[in-house]
Amino acid sequence: MKNNTVLIIGGADGENRRSCEIYNPQTGQWNYTGEMNRGRVYHRSVLLKNNTVLTVGGMDGDNCNTCEIYNPETGQWNYTGSMNNTRTYDVIISLLKNGSVLALGGSQNFTSEIYNPETGTWIVTDSLNIGRCVHTATLLPNGKVLVAGGYNFTEYGSIPLNSCEIYDPKTNLWTNGHDMNFGRMNHTATLLNDGRVLAAGGAHPYANPATELYVWNYAPKAVVFAPSSGFVNDTLKISVQVTDPNSEDSVSCRLIFAPGDTSEWSEFSASGKTVVFKHCWQNDGNFQVKVQARDQWNLREVHNSLSEWISGPVVEIAIYDLNGRKIAVLFSGFQKAGKYSAVWEPQNVPSGMYLCCFNSPCTGFTCVKKLLFLK
Repeated sequence: MKNNTVLIIGGADGENRRSCEIYNPQTGQWNYTGEMNRGRVYHRSVLLKNNTVLTVGGMDGDNCNTCEIYNPETGQWNYTGSMNNTRTYDVIISLLKNGSVLALGGSQNFTSEIYNPETGTWIVTDSLNIGRCVHTATLLPNGKVLVAGGYNFTEYGSIPLNSCEIYDPKTNLWTNGHDMNFGRMNHTATLLNDGRVLAAGGAHPYANPATELYVWNYAPKAVVFAPSSGFVNDTLKISVQVTDPNSEDSVSCRLIFAPGDTSEWSEFSASGKTVVFKHCWQNDGNFQVKVQARDQWNLREVHNSLSEWISGPVVEIAIYDLNGRKIAVLFSGFQKAGKYSAVWEPQNVPSGMYLCCFNSPCTGFTCVKKLLFLK
């Protein structure tokens, strides 16, 4: 619970228990608290956002649909609205982002329903595509719920399921997800920091040592539009367009020029929007722009070789003889647009016709003029 204590609820010890205990990690002690109104086994409990505890379903001689709320301030249990369907044998409940509770499956049950803590009532929502129990339900960072595995009964007995379904609280609908590689029941499904879900263990039909990852959210992609050339100490304008496979996600990006030379993250914006960065490059030579893109769940990816900005000699003025041999270089380097003069002071060259070549390798511009040199 929110004060770091642990509440143990019901269970069986020869008979279904109504009793509850609280563990205090600071003292290492267990203490009894208020009893439930009925004994329960195979039930489920969830901590609500108001710090009360909702316990649903289970068995007390027969399957039940009743629910109770525990108030840690008073130590008392009180009935709340009953579910529309009896649920036992590992019914699964999940606290949604809006504070409501999703109950689903249990004992071959296809149905699911939503509990509203403010009204204390349950409302039936869309049904699962497959009835299942001893499955898992994982709340994803985008607010959807991933249900994986479990089993249902057939004429051939219980069969572990590899199928998965996803519940969208915005539409109140279930859709089929990608199947696991193994059928699993009584397994675990853990949400990792990057948003992926790790499924581990369970029975298939025996103990299964295999693990697998469910990826619901793929890293965003980025395209960089950068100038192919420029001048040292000029301010570059580099545009980045980030798109996300999950179009509903917000995205952000930053540029990496060299170790220790990285821009700030841009503000999160809609997928497909173009972000413009300004950067002053102060070194001569070649460098490669990299972009790192991330989504709102901090799932990120670095995109390499997206743009190479060549900052080699931008302007060269040289003298050639008619055989194409370079005689002299009047200027080689960076130069902004404008009017300039260059002087050739020939030495140890004979009289004759020569070529003055103006070349800009980065832009591809070349201009050649003939010169007559007489001693």
